[in-house]
Amino acid sequence: MVSILTLVSTSQETPASKHSVGGGSMSHLQVVIILYELHVLPGRVRFKANSIYKDRALAKYISVYIDNLYGVNYSKININTATILVIYDEKKSDYNLIKSNIKKALLSILKNERRDLKNYDKYFETIEKRDKAKLKLISFGVAYISFKIKQNFHGNFSFSTNIKVLEAASVVTIIGGYPLLKTFYKKFTKHIPTDTDILLKLTALGLIIMRENSKGMFVLFLKSLSEYIKLSAEVNCIRQLGQSTRKNAGMAWLIDNSNKEFLVPVETLNIGDNIHVHTGEMIPSETIIEDGNCTVNTLYYNGQPVVSQLKKGSTAHEGITLLSGNIKAKVLEIPKPSMKPKDILENMTISKKIRRYQNNVAPISIGVAALNYILTGDMLNALSILLVLCPAASTTALNSGMRNYFSLLHKHKIYYKNPNSLEKVINIGSIVFDKTGTLTEGIMRIKEAKLYTDFYSKDELLKMCAASELDNYHPISISLQKEAKNYDISKVTNSTLIPSSGIEASFDNHNILIGNIKLMKAKNINIKIAEMDYYNFEKNLYTPILVSVDGKLCAVLVLEDIIRDGSMNLIKGLKTSGLDDIYLLTGDVDEKANNTAKSLGINNVYSECTALDKETVINHMKRKKTVMMIGDGVNDSQAMKAADISISFCSSACDKVKLHSDCIVFDDNMESLADFISLSKKSYKLMKQSIAVSELYNIFLGTMAFFGYFDAFTAKSLNTINSIIVLTMNERIKFKSPGSFKFNDNYHFSKINQLNNNCKHQ
Repeated sequence: MVSILTLVSTSQETPASKHSVGGGSMSHLQVVIILYELHVLPGRVRFKANSIYKDRALAKYISVYIDNLYGVNYSKININTATILVIYDEKKSDYNLIKSNIKKALLSILKNERRDLKNYDKYFETIEKRDKAKLKLISFGVAYISFKIKQNFHGNFSFSTNIKVLEAASVVTIIGGYPLLKTFYKKFTKHIPTDTDILLKLTALGLIIMRENSKGMFVLFLKSLSEYIKLSAEVNCIRQLGQSTRKNAGMAWLIDNSNKEFLVPVETLNIGDNIHVHTGEMIPSETIIEDGNCTVNTLYYNGQPVVSQLKKGSTAHEGITLLSGNIKAKVLEIPKPSMKPKDILENMTISKKIRRYQNNVAPISIGVAALNYILTGDMLNALSILLVLCPAASTTALNSGMRNYFSLLHKHKIYYKNPNSLEKVINIGSIVFDKTGTLTEGIMRIKEAKLYTDFYSKDELLKMCAASELDNYHPISISLQKEAKNYDISKVTNSTLIPSSGIEASFDNHNILIGNIKLMKAKNINIKIAEMDYYNFEKNLYTPILVSVDGKLCAVLVLEDIIRDGSMNLIKGLKTSGLDDIYLLTGDVDEKANNTAKSLGINNVYSECTALDKETVINHMKRKKTVMMIGDGVNDSQAMKAADISISFCSSACDKVKLHSDCIVFDDNMESLADFISLSKKSYKLMKQSIAVSELYNIFLGTMAFFGYFDAFTAKSLNTINSIIVLTMNERIKFKSPGSFKFNDNYHFSKINQLNNNCKHQ
């Protein structure tokens, strides 16, 4: 079967070409896409696509696109044969659906001439780094085994024990291991037309091979192994994150002068641009609707699951999701960037301590070696002292520890995109939670159903309601559908959403009304029998829903917020561990916010907060303590950017928050947050231990070297063994389990004063 898609473009300049990241003009472009199956087997299909022939950039994009398709287990693209191999789960997808998606992706990317999508840059770079690490791992492993086999059967070549080669290897090791000497080296080699760091590493590798140094090769193997495991984990995390987001996350459909749509990054939008938003998509920026009507959910905009109707002339805010309808809108405001600058390893306190140690030990080592040479006249003995005191292993300890820490978190389904801010996790002083969608589920459950008729049972009414609500995505609709069992949607002939009121439907020739008291009064339903119950339920912070059949009130369904599983245990665990400065920060009304906080044991509540209020609160708290925030909506994004550490749950957060959070928890378990803190503290402790061992090793054996206990060959081996020790010690990090976690008992917890008048603090 062959599929042919043809695209013809004119020379007219369009907004899309103006926004294009990949560059290039679309003038007189004619593209023919041919896609057909070479072979099809159960769960496996190979396609031929001429458009990817020798096109590495296009192949990269299509590869990551296919990887993110639901049900795909593995894919591989060969640009030399222009083939695409896809292995998929037959229970989740089929090859026709996969083929259709690939065709759409090819057409979209060629239509917009955007070969290098920013959203996938990190994914491609990480894959390339992983593949390089894998190649090094295999090479060093093979070399190590070869050295050991040769040495066992044939011994070493005489060249490997040559004193001049040893001296050269020692000098290279000393220059690379002492930051002070490395600085001088860079100054002297700055005019060399190559990367002097790479030159130094290649020289060191060459000398390891010349000397048949199996210990040195083993160190390189261990470093490559930890690097490969870390990068493999990162690739998997990025892939999982991509699968959990919409295919056009961070993108918008820009409309050009000829009314064609082009997918462009949101950050390239300009004020006044016209965009198209389709059913199921999220409005990417502050806009005004110029054409079309839609029903929207404001959950990710203001934290409240309110459904309303928008029409031409209405303002549509960033984060609002279209439940139904399509709109054309004009951009009024450019979205604020929510990505914050990443911390770098060199700025960590532990890294600064290592550099201070290395800078202090350098002049001491040089002085001691010079004194030894003056006293003994033995240059090799002086080199031995410099080798044994070389502080490079402490840097190895930190780097390998950080890689193993990342791998450990991945094993526990946690993706820490900014692991260099580890010390902020260790020093958390305050932790802030959003409410709806974070501590609560975002949907409700039926606590009670009070009937006012004997004609229908509770189950029968629930089935009517669930079937009538099937095409709606309001949290109440979802709650009713979840509670009902085996409802028959074929009996529903009409269902109309009445924003802010409820549903009117025809079910099995009966007129059904489901909604609030406002809807019942508007439809002239006699509610006298339920009026007192309705207001009492509201007073007790429940959500009452009235149900009438054929003009007669039948029941009131009482819904309540669902506290997320694990939330209560998490809060208790945090408090037990000493972290009792916990806050609830929400846009919900004061009464409901305090009711949720009370049930969870949270004493500090900021309610009725706007996005700006939340950001203001976090900025104020940061003045005194390190702040962690956990949120899920666009209304949380700026506050999370302001927080020292931001965390979101992959299953509940909106795409913008997930893509820009410091940490993503893939496991839908609140207690994973406690695991994150515990694993971070334990990993940091083990890193500090390996660094301390490395430094003590230097000092102890350096003292022995001064008194001539080691010759130059032994000293060189001892230098390598130091790295092997810390690499081996850091392997412990990979096998740590969360267990209980304990915070700094000396950390002082203070209360935050009342802030913004628009943000009530109870």
